Amino acid sequence: MRASRVVVLPYSARQMFALADEIERYPEFLPWCEGAEVARGEGAETVRATLRINHFGLRTAFTTVNLHQKPERITMTLAEDGAGRSLSFLRGEWCFADLPDGRCRAAFDLEYRFRNRLMAAIFSGMFAAFFGKFAGCFIARARQLYGESVNTPPISDGGGWGGEKPKSPITIEVVGAGESGYWSKKITLPPQSTLAEALAAAGAKKTQAAGIWGRQRPPETVLAAGDRVEIYQPLAADPRLARRARAKQER
Repeated sequence: MRASRVVVLPYSARQMFALADEIERYPEFLPWCEGAEVARGEGAETVRATLRINHFGLRTAFTTVNLHQKPERITMTLAEDGAGRSLSFLRGEWCFADLPDGRCRAAFDLEYRFRNRLMAAIFSGMFAAFFGKFAGCFIARARQLYGESVNTPPISDGGGWGGEKPKSPITIEVVGAGESGYWSKKITLPPQSTLAEALAAAGAKKTQAAGIWGRQRPPETVLAAGDRVEIYQPLAADPRLARRARAKQER
């Protein structure tokens, strides 16, 4: 699985690097990150970091060994002897480059794989939600710490980070379940497409309930690149009535 974003921001590469480097403060602004443990090597170029995630009561953790090349690059690789056993592979990278007009280009790319199908079944939703919001949360954090720039507003390169509306098509994932089991489709749509338009493109019924990243959303919700659209199936039976029926049978 992969998460990737590219954006131009009205901050310097040093400012963005400092924000990404301050791992100890990730729980303050990353959703579902409930803890961060950091050990810095000599010169602070090598950093060992453990992030602990609590996604609606489901908990896990992962440890990475990071190489910090100030202020241009941070690379992350999974530590095999670290916390958690859900992932078998993780490699990520932040890249920051100053532009002539005083802004910087920030690129985030992360690829990860689960240890086995069981781990994927348990944790895929958690990691997709966490990493899906990862880069956007850093942009919000930069605005909070550094303020709005007097320069040109941030311009998205099509990664869905905010700022100017993307002019290129967006790719999203639509998932659902049917009689034949779970299915997933990658769909490319025009920018500013809505949830209803994604359902139509996937061949789903307009009346079906749907959401984005685990939360039900109205049909007019505008999608961003990389969003995961989930189609929800109606309950076959009311759980309360089913429990009552079982209780009567047991008497």
